[in-house]
Amino acid sequence: MTSGAGGYEPGQLVLSDTSTLTREQTSWFLGNNEENKFRDMARVDKSRMGTDGAEWIFEGEKNGSYHILNRWSPDDEPVRVIGLAMLRSLAKVKIPPKKRTKITCLGP
Repeated sequence: MTSGAGGYEPGQLVLSDTSTLTREQTSWFLGNNEENKFRDMARVDKSRMGTDGAEWIFEGEKNGSYHILNRWSPDDEPVRVIGLAMLRSLAKVKIPPKKRTKITCLGP
């Protein structure tokens, strides 16, 4: 977590936490990424940028190949599915579902 205020610079890192995933969680998450075609997505979606919202950045490496995704407040797209899966199912962050979004993140 950073000290920045929404819509401004991110600030300084103020909270960093690490946890170890089980083999089952890792397998589920990697399968989720494959299902949502993480590696096939464009690195940046320039059609949706802004100054108020949330910047979502994902990095991945597979067989020596690096891929990064950068989205501004993703809505109803695979990047949002992947992010919410990490937050809800792996990090156990309580995020209420958006009423207009039909995203299901089921985990082990």
